[in-house]
Amino acid sequence: MIDTATYAIRARSPEFPLNDVAFSPGGNPAYAVTVDDTLAVLDIAHLSVSDEVPTGHTPHDVEVSADGRRIYVVDSTGGLRAYEPVNSTRVAEVARAQFPEVIRDAVLNADGTRLYITQDFPQSVLVLDAATLAVVATVPLEFLPMGLGLSPAGDRLYVTGGQTAEVDTATNVVVGTIPVAGFQVAVTSSTPPPPPAPVVEGATFYTDGTSTRSGVTPGTRISLFTSSAVPGVSYRLVLSRDGCRTVLAVLNATARYASTSGVIGSTAGYVPAGTPAGRYQICFLAPAGGGSTITGPVTLDVNPS
Repeated sequence: MIDTATYAIRARSPEFPLNDVAFSPGGNPAYAVTVDDTLAVLDIAHLSVSDEVPTGHTPHDVEVSADGRRIYVVDSTGGLRAYEPVNSTRVAEVARAQFPEVIRDAVLNADGTRLYITQDFPQSVLVLDAATLAVVATVPLEFLPMGLGLSPAGDRLYVTGGQTAEVDTATNVVVGTIPVAGFQVAVTSSTPPPPPAPVVEGATFYTDGTSTRSGVTPGTRISLFTSSAVPGVSYRLVLSRDGCRTVLAVLNATARYASTSGVIGSTAGYVPAGTPAGRYQICFLAPAGGGSTITGPVTLDVNPS
């Protein structure tokens, strides 16, 4: 375990080599695939192993769904296994699929319904039903695929190898190529940041009044205050993806009234569990006809748990 502020090593994992690690929502437990052909459940608080179950030969990739209810393991023989937590310390295998060719990488979409895996021959990306591990679509490629990455919105899949292909996940069709080779690909949002107002405070956000801290996960507590509300109007704190025209969730349903100077004090709420990864807005929403409908949306990036 490394302290990201100082880069000092705080603790070490159990003494066996790990091929890959993925974290459950909230960060504990973590799941690791090992050179001993096992899936290990790691207690991050104590860096101890609470369970180990067999996998296929040389597992090299592990993925965890955003709700933490499914763990997927890819091995070097074309094997794909799905596990479910029995409790916080144990897991059990629930599904298995075998493919004739090598699977090099896997990525899961935010809502946990689709699993994308690369296949050596024929060179392609296979789209799987994440619940049953059945192949529902195949995306042919003109190069050997090595790595996968999904856009924050989940509408684009990027496949890298001899070059990089862009796949529309709605149609599972390659819509563009980039002459860049690689082994792995990471995707970030190109959406520009919003204006700095209003001031944001709390453990999740910076307090300098000019910037927000991205990268929260579902279940994170956020806090917001504003000085640009309409005096005397009541507001609720809500979550949106379209500038607060559509409410996805009410984070704090208690009405907060703006003061005579338009100030609403610190209002806290929690990002709902199961919120898909992507870019959102947090804002104070007033009832229709209550003066200003929306005040001060603030960008919030939600990462997979």
